[in-house]
Amino acid sequence: MKYSAFLLASVMSVAAALPASAQSSDWTGFYAGGELSTLNSGTTFPLTDFFTEGEIGDEGLELDDGIKVDLDGNSYGAHLGYMYDAGNYVLGAEIAWSKLNFDEISASFQGTTFTEVFDTNTNDTIIHMKIRAGYDAGKFLPYVTVGAARVEISDQYDDGSFYGAGVAFLAADNFLIGGEILKHQFNDVGGSGYDLEATTMSVRASYKF
Repeated sequence: MKYSAFLLASVMSVAAALPASAQSSDWTGFYAGGELSTLNSGTTFPLTDFFTEGEIGDEGLELDDGIKVDLDGNSYGAHLGYMYDAGNYVLGAEIAWSKLNFDEISASFQGTTFTEVFDTNTNDTIIHMKIRAGYDAGKFLPYVTVGAARVEISDQYDDGSFYGAGVAFLAADNFLIGGEILKHQFNDVGGSGYDLEATTMSVRASYKF
């Protein structure tokens, strides 16, 4: 939550610097739309999972060395939300569903990286449940968001949390476009004892009812 507080403070600082003459828009109402995202997720496996402490020492390695594994891919999905315009600030909630496609996996150790490309698409998904707080800057709405996420990978469900920031632009009377960056954290994935971090960068389009 300390990260979301920092993001909120940053957005509000930028908002305070905007011209006072900026005309507010009425953001109140339901909205629905779609999004496209890039995805990077990763975790680090300690060497003690593969070698004994003696073997690690014999090779001149350190116990805290690890093998970093990254998954890169993309996602697409839909979202539904509601916003309430309280004057200068806009509060809201949203639920989003996306299908995940992992393109490649790479493993890095001591500057050497091995990469394998996936030949087929995966059938994994992620659901986001968000709360949002933003600043009414006329046709622009910068905002921060936090919430819970549930990811399904290879028929295994894991719950996590995320925080992030985004901006929406009122391109037409009821048509919104924008972008969003989310940082995710999943602990003890699949009961393995390993944590997974993931970052998504999205472009979004929505219709406000």
